[in-house]
Amino acid sequence: MSAGSVGREPSLRIVYLHNGQQQHGSNKWILVPHSAGLFKDKFGILAPTAAGSIFIPSYRNADFKKTARITQSAEGLGYHSAWLSDHVMPYSIFDCWTAISGLAALTSQITLGTLVSCNLFRHPSIVAKMSTTVDHISGGRFVLGLGAGWLEAEFRGYGIPFPKYSERLGRLSEASKLIRRMWLDEKASFEGTYYHVNEAVCNPKAVQKPTLPLWIGGRGEKLLRIVAAEADGYNLNEGTIDEFKVRFIGWFPEIAEDESGLKLFAREVMPSFK
Repeated sequence: MSAGSVGREPSLRIVYLHNGQQQHGSNKWILVPHSAGLFKDKFGILAPTAAGSIFIPSYRNADFKKTARITQSAEGLGYHSAWLSDHVMPYSIFDCWTAISGLAALTSQITLGTLVSCNLFRHPSIVAKMSTTVDHISGGRFVLGLGAGWLEAEFRGYGIPFPKYSERLGRLSEASKLIRRMWLDEKASFEGTYYHVNEAVCNPKAVQKPTLPLWIGGRGEKLLRIVAAEADGYNLNEGTIDEFKVRFIGWFPEIAEDESGLKLFAREVMPSFK
């Protein structure tokens, strides 16, 4: 267990929404995280930040006014949260972090989160700083969702190295440790295989106490072991909840045998917005 995980038993907590649409023959799953049971029975939306895709199928270009209006409408209707994906192509799409900063300033109650921020697009020390800043802009309503990165065409197109899967997972694991350390320590130092910081100061700290929730998205046994050790929750992005239960029990019998270790709150909901 990492220094940033001290005092937290490995566990996975899952809530999911289904957006009712299919793209390229596969379902798209939308996760609504919860922390320590606080998000149970809460529903969120995947805020539209792209055009020419399932997000805004009828528009030629992304339109932030529409993104903001839909998010504000969701807030007014009592939705718990709004989430932004982190892609740069092939659609007309806004940068996730810039857009979520704007939404943080234009809303007052709805929880905002990244679903999920691509770890390889930005150095994790900068993500730590960005996330606490968004938490302040939003008044303590931000959740950081983090992923290893998977869409190789984006990396090739933008000139970003796309390492093999094992390295992407190693970087994600280190990033999770480093980010939490910077959130909590006054002067954070970290020495890993891929990332290094030396007495890095990340002030002001988050509005939320003791710090922000950290979620990890992805698939597979190796990734889930990172989730169990480092994260506050998991973004399930494939299959059904029953299929996931079968895989989970096979991978983690020591956790699955303990009912308190695996907390599943499944919800299947059509989004209200087209």
